[in-house]
Amino acid sequence: MVRFSKKLTKLLAVLCLMLFACGFCVCFSACKTQDDGKIHVVCTVFPQYDWARAIAKGSNNMDIDLIVKNGSDLHSYFSTSPNFSDTYKIKNCDILIFCGGESEEAVETLLSAGGVNKNMVVINLLDILKDENMAILEDGEEDEFDEHVWLSLVNAKLFVSKISEVFSEVNAQEANLFQQNATNYNQKLEGLKQEYDSLSTSANQKASTQGKTASLLVADRFPFAYLVRDMNLNHMAAFSGCSAETSASLKLTTDLANFANEQGLDTILILEGGNYDLANSVKNTSTQNIENILELNSIQGVRQADIDAGASFFAIMNANLNVLKTALAYLG
Repeated sequence: MVRFSKKLTKLLAVLCLMLFACGFCVCFSACKTQDDGKIHVVCTVFPQYDWARAIAKGSNNMDIDLIVKNGSDLHSYFSTSPNFSDTYKIKNCDILIFCGGESEEAVETLLSAGGVNKNMVVINLLDILKDENMAILEDGEEDEFDEHVWLSLVNAKLFVSKISEVFSEVNAQEANLFQQNATNYNQKLEGLKQEYDSLSTSANQKASTQGKTASLLVADRFPFAYLVRDMNLNHMAAFSGCSAETSASLKLTTDLANFANEQGLDTILILEGGNYDLANSVKNTSTQNIENILELNSIQGVRQADIDAGASFFAIMNANLNVLKTALAYLG
């Protein structure tokens, strides 16, 4: 009996050691990101990630990683602390790119805690806009900023240039590559921006001759503050960009319908993958002939499967342009 107990004890010890080793290996494989000689860049949302990988294209020394890639938006993903793997990546990367808004307070908390890579370079996109005095509104009293900073081609070009500068400083031997890639990418963005500008000019001119304002109606949250700023568009939305609300009161539904009536709109917009219920209620309440309920992509919920299928910031913004053309076609 004693002999059996010793064997059993040894067997249990071996099993425990094996389990520990397996657990260690899993943790090590999930966390091992710093000893491969590469510069590790972590981006919180897809637009930053797509810009970074475009700038680093052709480099063998840059590893670009994305945190939010499960279809969640910025607000819901960071409403709780990041998981262990993402926490490790954020605290130990060489370059961190994040928006810097209230939805990413969990990231700020991680950076202020101990155990952070002391040589990390942090790119806070909201801080860049503030440094450049690029507020949404400049009313003489208080400038306003929105955390959905990527939904502007003006902002995007600025961010691409700033990210390229940081990459060039951290990895000087490939600086020419980064700068050329950034120049090429910004030329593409400028071409798309000119198409947005052309639509904006045309819509506002037509609206002016009709005694109207070029307007959008969004029966959903509204993360497009920078986009309408760039295009000089009037708008009404059900909820703010960071709102957690999903249901509308009868008064809100009526107000949205009245806006459609007053402006003569024939299109209602919602977010990608959004709920059509409110839009349909507004459509049924309005006296206008609402012909379209269309999705305008906020580029927040891009999944890994979308990335694997070739999703890109440029392609999504180009698709948004076509949606806006339809939404503004009511002007003739």
